[in-house]
Amino acid sequence: MQPISKIPGRYYLAIFVLAFATLSYQILITRFFSVMLHHHFAFAAISLAMLGLTRGAMEVYGKPERYATERVGIEFARHASWFALSSVGAMIVFLCVPLVVSAANVPLALALAIIAFVAPFTEGGVCITLLLTRLPYRGGWLYAADLLGAAVGCLGVILILLVIDPVSATLWIGAFAAGVGWTVVRKSGDFSSLRLSAAVALVLAIAATMHSGLDLTGRSHLGVFWAKGAEQTGTLFERWNTYSRVRVRELAEKVPIGWGLVRTPDARVDQHHLDIDADAGTVITRFDGDIGKLAYLKDDVINAAYHVQPAADVAVVGVGGGRDILSGLLFGASRIRAIEINPAIFEVLTEKFADFSGHLDRQPGVSLVNAEARSYINHSSERYDLVQISLIDTWAATRPVP
Repeated sequence: MQPISKIPGRYYLAIFVLAFATLSYQILITRFFSVMLHHHFAFAAISLAMLGLTRGAMEVYGKPERYATERVGIEFARHASWFALSSVGAMIVFLCVPLVVSAANVPLALALAIIAFVAPFTEGGVCITLLLTRLPYRGGWLYAADLLGAAVGCLGVILILLVIDPVSATLWIGAFAAGVGWTVVRKSGDFSSLRLSAAVALVLAIAATMHSGLDLTGRSHLGVFWAKGAEQTGTLFERWNTYSRVRVRELAEKVPIGWGLVRTPDARVDQHHLDIDADAGTVITRFDGDIGKLAYLKDDVINAAYHVQPAADVAVVGVGGGRDILSGLLFGASRIRAIEINPAIFEVLTEKFADFSGHLDRQPGVSLVNAEARSYINHSSERYDLVQISLIDTWAATRPVP
């Protein structure tokens, strides 16, 4: 067994980056599946990752001559570049295909997912297996770098999605994967692998920079064109995080939307539609402070509790577009504690569409809390006359349920 110092430091960096990229990409796939297919498809990402990584390991063991010790750097660089290209390519194909998921074509959806997304994990599996099995030293430090990269990838993607969209994140992941391949092969003398790694890293880095800029400035950029069989048009705002994609679009319909109205309202209001993962929806109602315009809310069955007994202190679990807050104001609640776990929805109501929704967080007696409602209420000393939990199922993978 040779000492640790015999392994150049670039290999520790290489396995760290590839593990980071692989786990981050797996989490991003769960988001794509949940938005574009249905939330239960998101869990298939784990199976696809395991299948791909296993195929990569089998390829290394099945071709010992090609993946000999002296070729570790060259083969790592090539497969890291193919990981970058295939991960970005799979994402673009999946974004652009108008796939409608129904009982009849679920096999088609699964087949497309397997074809598109197993390839990048296979390339990543080759890279990691090469470093763990073909280098002279097989001790714990190299494996530690692998585990650390995977852990940082899982945690880091949470922070990444707070800043940029998943398409930009995928481009950056590909750029870093190809870039670390260049660092591994730059002293090998293999100019073919060197040029491939440099070209892929540079192109993807430029694309990632441009796409991130477009996203951060709110300009048109590559995104979800089709979700659950419906074309995604008229988007006013979009925000991703690790467990949801929140989108706001304008509604041309002026008749107030309700899920249990006893009669068709005479009122006409401006509304925006807010959905989570292109499925679970609620409305943001334009509110100018005139509570009388909200009289139609008295005819909604979800507000029946207010008719049974007047409530002064109200807790709203799952704020959504703020409709339940408006109900509390209409029925004369003196204190409304609105609890919402999703920071993206918080951003919609308190920043992006605060003027449209009437700055609900500034209404007398209203306070918005960004927290998990079950834990918040359990640990709070406050007591309420009414706790309203109206249709809060997000239908999203790993959905937060109060």
